[in-house]
Amino acid sequence: MDQLQIPSYLEASRRGGHLWLFFEPLPAAQARRFVLSLLPSLERIEVFPKRDELNPSVRYGNLVRAPLGVHQRSGSRYPFLDPLNLKPVSSSLFGMLEYLQQAQRISHDQIAEVSAASELPAPLLPPARVSPDRGRRLSPIERLKAQIGDPYAFINQYVELDAAGRGHCPFHPPDRNPSFAVNRAAGYWVDFHELNPRTGRYAGGDAIEFYRKLRGLTYKEVIRELSARFKLDAEI
Repeated sequence: MDQLQIPSYLEASRRGGHLWLFFEPLPAAQARRFVLSLLPSLERIEVFPKRDELNPSVRYGNLVRAPLGVHQRSGSRYPFLDPLNLKPVSSSLFGMLEYLQQAQRISHDQIAEVSAASELPAPLLPPARVSPDRGRRLSPIERLKAQIGDPYAFINQYVELDAAGRGHCPFHPPDRNPSFAVNRAAGYWVDFHELNPRTGRYAGGDAIEFYRKLRGLTYKEVIRELSARFKLDAEI
């Protein structure tokens, strides 16, 4: 999913793991066909929902444990994992819930782009609708992110990263064991030296936050400095 720039979230389970994808409102059958089209060569992978429609003779579909739900057989609640180090993103349930609150939904536009690039059969989506955001002026942050583009390429100007996005932490030198990583698909970096005691999550952020912290700037200062660098209007 990372290569396709599709946000996904890894959850541990009793026999391996679950990869959760969260969509904008979309018929379950269409979401299922979209996911199956991306996994043509994988075996022994279960995709839920398992059916395009309910059998008229039954009232319910397949039983699915919701994220952070208690497993009926094991009695355990399984954590979400950091995709880089496969460790729980938080040690507490509240920290996990906070992590899920930030989960990105797969938009209809993203599905259309991936479908076109993969030459998937169309249409997969409901009738086109006009987004209320179309036509509005982008905020300074949105314009900067558009100019920055790939966070890996931007951060790699300041930190030597390997192909997996790992490098020596610029905030805690000397970092003999690489403790800094960029999640290219999700667009954020992680500093494994710093742990938020309240949420149990590692410090991190987007490319703008990386530059702000690296340069020791305030929020307004980093917007102005990067806007000048990219020749953008920095009015905030």
